[in-house]
Amino acid sequence: QQRQWINENLLTYNLNIQESHEFNLLLGHSFQYNGNRYATAKGENFISNNVQEMDGANASSAKGYSEEAKLRSFFGRINYAYQNRYLLEVNLRRDESSRIPKKNRAGYFPSVSAGWNIAQESFMLDQENINMLKLRASWGKLGNQDIGYYPYLSTYTTAKNNYIWGTGKVLGAAKVSADNPDIKWETTTTTNIGLDASFLKSKINLTLDYFNKVSSDILLQLPVSSIVGVEEAPFVNAAEVKNRGWDMSLGYNDKWNDFSFGATFNLSYVKNEITNVNGRDNWINGWTINLAGHPIGSYYGYVANGLYTPQQIAAITDEEGNIPSVAIGKPRPGDVEYLNVDGSEDGKLTDADRAIIGNPFPKVTYSLNLTGAYKNFDLTMFFQGVGNVDRIVMDRPYVEGGVTQKMWGRYHEVNNPGGTYPALGNVGYNELPSSYWIEDASYLRMKNLELGYTFPKTLLNKIKIQGLRVFVSAQNLFTITDVKNYDPEKYSTDSRNWTYPNAKTYSIGLNFSL
Repeated sequence: QQRQWINENLLTYNLNIQESHEFNLLLGHSFQYNGNRYATAKGENFISNNVQEMDGANASSAKGYSEEAKLRSFFGRINYAYQNRYLLEVNLRRDESSRIPKKNRAGYFPSVSAGWNIAQESFMLDQENINMLKLRASWGKLGNQDIGYYPYLSTYTTAKNNYIWGTGKVLGAAKVSADNPDIKWETTTTTNIGLDASFLKSKINLTLDYFNKVSSDILLQLPVSSIVGVEEAPFVNAAEVKNRGWDMSLGYNDKWNDFSFGATFNLSYVKNEITNVNGRDNWINGWTINLAGHPIGSYYGYVANGLYTPQQIAAITDEEGNIPSVAIGKPRPGDVEYLNVDGSEDGKLTDADRAIIGNPFPKVTYSLNLTGAYKNFDLTMFFQGVGNVDRIVMDRPYVEGGVTQKMWGRYHEVNNPGGTYPALGNVGYNELPSSYWIEDASYLRMKNLELGYTFPKTLLNKIKIQGLRVFVSAQNLFTITDVKNYDPEKYSTDSRNWTYPNAKTYSIGLNFSL
């Protein structure tokens, strides 16, 4: 059973003074409740297929839990405009969340924005080429409390916790997670400077934005020693992350007699960077790390240098057949060669030789939308893509569910000494997190192509139809990427079988109205 209800109360007031000063005021209050209650009973090995009652089961169990959260908010806003040239907005909200301990429960989040419609100034009215020119800036804070229902409390479980008391066995409880009564709101502070412009009778439209978004006091469960005795570490305000970049949108629309054309190009650049982890590095799993100065979840592992040749193996093998320069495993010809990057004199590979080997966040995203029409024909094309992003590309048939063409190049000392895929065996060594399995996953994809024809009204009136259009379209028609056997748009790990790839689709259809 899931329950949610929201109550919002708004009061607005508008005031216009001498048609020059315009005020819009808003006061508001909201209350939100979320509650979940879960219960299940399971019976197995019934005495007969005709018996469907729990008492007829030789093995039965029941379990359940409940959770709830509340959020109360007060907020206000003032909008001011002077002759539609100078614009100002001020906001303030106060939020209280049951997910935050009482001493830090209330959070105050202000914001302010201003705009200047330069095209409305007297010195711009006589020119014809600039139809709109607006400069704007904003700054504001918002809080995040979506971190589970009871992040600051200890949680306990009675599942499978039986204890011997005297001569019998009794049900007991064990702590699952530790508490932290000092956590507070996560806060995101955003600064934005932008420009909106249109030229040549609004045929050309331009939007530019620079943004700097800093998320501070991010709540994380940092690793704790197993001797603490809990399965889950307590939440702590442990990190600060910065996203800084810019967005651009450039559009063009025009018409010449029976032909019309439109194009919109969007380009974004963002740099994701952890700026503070309170002196601790947090490994998410064997492949990623949160490290100050790098993106969240950066790929982390050994630096690979292709595959070992028989000559290289012979060079690092002593008279007794040992390979002292490798401490993480014993390589053979055709196994991945890992570089010693920590500068140690003994040449041994250890955890210290791991490094940042890839970026999981696209730094660049872009799209292009093209539209055209001639008389009754219309054409639409949409492209999208990303750049400067890496992905894990590990072809493992026993995990991923299929052999790929990469494996045709598997190394074999006799049959394929020039192979570029690791030799059979030694799986634990070859599949260590390393740059060998990291690839550039940048791509450009045609997402949509559609050609349509709208029948003329003169023809439709004869058959008493208001409108009729036929079209053919294709989705995901082609993709330009260096990634093979994976859909670069769908996955963020090396697990192809977890997400179904985008299908190439062809459609024929019609739209009509009576």
